[in-house]
Amino acid sequence: MAAPPQALSVTATRRANLYLALAVVALGAIAGYTLLRPAERPAALVEVYPRTVSEIRIEHAELAPIRLRRDPDWRMLSPLPLPADEVRIDALLEELRQCNPEPIEPAGAELQRYALDTPETVLHVDEHTIAFGSYTPLDLRRYVLYMGHVYLIEDRVSALLQAQELFFARHDLLPADFRLAAVVYFGTRYRLQGGGAGIGLPPDRAKRLAKAWRYARATLVSRLQERSGSEELVLENPNGEELRFLVFATDASFVLARADLGVRYHLDALLQEELFPESLWGERHGRS
Repeated sequence: MAAPPQALSVTATRRANLYLALAVVALGAIAGYTLLRPAERPAALVEVYPRTVSEIRIEHAELAPIRLRRDPDWRMLSPLPLPADEVRIDALLEELRQCNPEPIEPAGAELQRYALDTPETVLHVDEHTIAFGSYTPLDLRRYVLYMGHVYLIEDRVSALLQAQELFFARHDLLPADFRLAAVVYFGTRYRLQGGGAGIGLPPDRAKRLAKAWRYARATLVSRLQERSGSEELVLENPNGEELRFLVFATDASFVLARADLGVRYHLDALLQEELFPESLWGERHGRS
């Protein structure tokens, strides 16, 4: 027996309502997925990779330019010719590669509005040139100019560029291939290995001292200006080659200087104690 027309109408309406409800649920699920899924990372401002970059130049409005070149190791060419700190250079390039640029103005923007007409800092990475303008303190970002376009990026790159002039110089006190065999502390020679003149250190003490010097890094590297008031420290390797340091020690600071490089290495109190144990230089410790 056929269903009455009214029953068919009710059934069709219920079926349509069911389909509509399923459609709403599906659309809600799609919308929820869209809102909850991770946002796609914007394209990088500059596609640079630390292992492929060969030259970096940093121009400051009021400081000497900084020039770094890889051949095959990184070296600082100016303001002083020094070995460069590869870890710090890689950190700069990685920050530059990962910054998320927000486009602000197309080509032909009014650069004065963003302090980009006379930028405080200009970074050259191989063939790429990026100018750094004014700062937005509320969200810690900075305006930059790249290929004629203005962007906002996180200020971490600019912070690295505006560090002191020898920030990218190598902060290690010893060359990587230097192996310590003897130390001359103010006229007294202490042997860490081998024979010859001087006082031989017990093996455990010699091992600790050699390790401390091998991994010693300054907290700051600066230009050597004044040489008076210092005493001399000599390090020797097994071949008899020497590294000579000037020692500037006061109650407030402890500094080793390389006159041949024209730099000073500033040490913290912990490293000072490791490199200059009280048992080796007694009452002269920390006094000039």
